[in-house]
Amino acid sequence: MATDPLIDTVVAGRYRVQSLLGEGGMGAVYRVEHATLRKQYALKVLRLHATDAEAVARFDREARAAAHLEHKNIARCIDVGTLDDGGRFLVMELVDGEPLTALLARDGALSPDRALPLLSQIAKALACAHERQIVHRDMKPDNVVLASDGSRTPVVKLIDFGIARAKSQALGGGATALTKAGTMLGTPAYMSPEQVVGQTVDARADQYSFGVIAFEMLTGAPPYSADEPLSLVFKHVGEEIPRASQRNAALNPAVDGVFDRLLAKLPDERFRSVNDGYEALEAALYGRATQPVVSIAQAPRVTQPNAIPARESVVSAPQPAVLALATQPLAAPAATQRSARAYVLAALLGAALLLGGVVAFFAGRGGAAEQPADAPASAQTGAQTGAASGAENTGTTPQERRARDDEERDDDERDEERGPGRKRGGHKRGPRR
Repeated sequence: MATDPLIDTVVAGRYRVQSLLGEGGMGAVYRVEHATLRKQYALKVLRLHATDAEAVARFDREARAAAHLEHKNIARCIDVGTLDDGGRFLVMELVDGEPLTALLARDGALSPDRALPLLSQIAKALACAHERQIVHRDMKPDNVVLASDGSRTPVVKLIDFGIARAKSQALGGGATALTKAGTMLGTPAYMSPEQVVGQTVDARADQYSFGVIAFEMLTGAPPYSADEPLSLVFKHVGEEIPRASQRNAALNPAVDGVFDRLLAKLPDERFRSVNDGYEALEAALYGRATQPVVSIAQAPRVTQPNAIPARESVVSAPQPAVLALATQPLAAPAATQRSARAYVLAALLGAALLLGGVVAFFAGRGGAAEQPADAPASAQTGAQTGAASGAENTGTTPQERRARDDEERDDDERDEERGPGRKRGGHKRGPRR
């Protein structure tokens, strides 16, 4: 078995490497001891892809993010530097404990009395990061370490802000996209829908991941599962949120409404903050909820860091599928979709009625313009009536003129009977009006 070349060496003249703690995609983590202080720390080394500018920038960003977070439930950053071969290293607080993954694998679903104290610490740590405009973006049980301080409840420590995202002012530097197209940042089982499709990411993405972790702790399994990572992330986008109370019959059914909010497909439908989500979950589990969980639409939004497309993946997804999905808006819940369809139908109906009214109006104008000259005055347009009145104005009404015409026709008939030269009145009549 090959020996790790860093074991028993001294890094930066002060950190003696004692053992390998673990390895990951970006490098390895070692247990080290400070040569002068005799205190142990964790040394994270960017061992792979050291010449990859993106990986180096991401590693440096983790160091800055961790350095700006001081909270009892977040592993502290102690030092940062460069190895002799040009690689980067990060020295952090050494957390002796086990990841939450190991606890869940061993014990399965946890009772509310065991789960809530851990979830409370996770929520507080995330709230601290979010207040400083920092989003973790890879929340999962592996990044929740449970340490012991001698008390009954383990002490939670969040680790690995390697793909965290923060506003430039929070870290004192520029905020640029540091990921390659076609990849997703995060872990499929815990990724928010907006991360899956490459949309903007803010604190509400961490809240979604927190909800997945809480669901797993209380039911024994994450809400979604699949054999293929790509199928799994698509379930986060489009599959209905499962009922926690059906997975674990011991849970108060009120928790289902809380998970509907924590795991909402649309970020605007989640809680205002991760702490609000935790408090609602605690109240539901202990039966203290005094009112049903309602939409967050009227609540103020979480201040969003300068969000970037989120695309790593512990898995690389086929680019055409991911990019095609990324061009589409997130699917709304069924109720929202029904409301949207009703709105669209109503808008189309209104447009059709409006169009019909316009057509009828112009058809009426055309019909009036084509009326015959002898049509009754009451059916003619105002302009036509005025013109007729100007040509025939005799000071009599139409009814009087018709009666006079009938009388004159009767006189003509009698004159014809009398014969020539015996016309009534002995004078010629003027033209018939």
